[in-house]
Amino acid sequence: RDYYQIDIPLDFDEHSIAEYDKDNYDIFFLLKKDVKENDVVKLIASDTNKSIGYLLPVISLESNDHDYAADKYFLRYAYIGIQEALCRCKKNSLETKLDLNKYTFKLTDIFDDELVICIIYKPHFNLTDFSKISPILFKHGYIRFDSKTSKQIIYKPSTDDEFNNKITLCQINNSIIEAPLIDKILHEQFPIERNIAFKFFILYQIIELLIERVYQHQQNIIISNLVANVGNLS
Repeated sequence: RDYYQIDIPLDFDEHSIAEYDKDNYDIFFLLKKDVKENDVVKLIASDTNKSIGYLLPVISLESNDHDYAADKYFLRYAYIGIQEALCRCKKNSLETKLDLNKYTFKLTDIFDDELVICIIYKPHFNLTDFSKISPILFKHGYIRFDSKTSKQIIYKPSTDDEFNNKITLCQINNSIIEAPLIDKILHEQFPIERNIAFKFFILYQIIELLIERVYQHQQNIIISNLVANVGNLS
């Protein structure tokens, strides 16, 4: 076939499908175990309290039977999310194996049904790196997508999230240079580990990293004070 059709029942209007500048958006692909179509989450900046984006489950993009289907802001971000996911599916290894004998597909025929698209509006939130926000997303059960381990994810928060479909984002302090390593521990090692003892040791690595960071900080303060007062030591 020369072309295929994707069935998207959302009622987009002219505002929803208006052109957009890709450079204005950060796009990340996440997974959430047992995500539901009503789990559409608005992202809020902690310092300005402005809306800065959305977490959009793919299953909410192929259904109009949820609380956000008629919301104009959801529809705008849904359009952007669908466009970007389709454009990036090969680069980010998002696509599943398709039955090319079919003519019409749903989005979950193409993508993992637990995939969540994270869209952040950069003019309202200048994110330097995903690792700067990954611990907050991890807390709510969102794991960075990895096609190699997507079916091995077992991590879910110990209790149901009670955040009223809003998550407030702030970035890890720049002085914590271990953020990429913390991101790797939280999003690659912990989510697929089944052994409780190993889970503890994995998380304790983060505690050790932060203890070392505090020790180095205090040591630098002491040394700086000694150098500044070297003339008063005699």
